[in-house]
Amino acid sequence: MSLTAGAFASDIFRRRRLRAVFTLRFADGARDRFIAAYQEIRHQVVLLDGCHGDGARESTAAPQEWMITEEWAILEHFQQWETA
Repeated sequence: MSLTAGAFASDIFRRRRLRAVFTLRFADGARDRFIAAYQEIRHQVVLLDGCHGDGARESTAAPQEWMITEEWAILEHFQQWETA
């Protein structure tokens, strides 16, 4: 699996928030393990202080490519999750 990550500040409906975007590319056989792990952890992530939600999307053109987005109240909340 390869992972690219980035965090982008945004002003959504005049509320300052941070959106983190992760792109993933899976080797053969890794997709199902990712889905199982993601389903297990995603409910824990949205309970964290400052997390306003997350989502995972599969590419329609290439099923081995996925994108995860997370929305955070402020950068510091995202950084706490990232370093935990």
